[in-house]
Amino acid sequence: MEPERTCSFTVVTEETFKEFYETYFVQWEECWVRTHEDANNEKIYAVKDNCENWKEYFFSNNIGISTFNDQGYIAYKIEDGVFWIEDVLIKKELRGKGIAKPMVAGFINYVLKHLARGYDICIYNNSENKANIGYQHLGFEIYNIIPNAYENGEAMV
Repeated sequence: MEPERTCSFTVVTEETFKEFYETYFVQWEECWVRTHEDANNEKIYAVKDNCENWKEYFFSNNIGISTFNDQGYIAYKIEDGVFWIEDVLIKKELRGKGIAKPMVAGFINYVLKHLARGYDICIYNNSENKANIGYQHLGFEIYNIIPNAYENGEAMV
């Protein structure tokens, strides 16, 4: 049986966004498969040196961000009666160490108790992402596969 881990989430605010961006978000660029060409050169898709554009994106779209035990983050929003998990990222040096499962499970428990009582909780993701197996182990089901959902032709689940 896996040891129980304490779940400690910290909400990222507009005032703390730069620290979040420098600590976590720039690591996402390595995982980011879309390029400027795929997105018709929209400025939002570049990660490095683009803090203010991403800050505007998150807060103008009401996307919340919570960091987890200084190990990773989850971005989320409530839309049309659904609680959407937008992004999950573990710090590069901590990947593969069993952090994602307790982070997502702890966050879902918190959400169900405090943020989204009675809401469906959904994740949408690249259909080829290895994390989809972990999400299924947490009880998520593949509801739909949307071909060509992303600018570069990737499918979304």
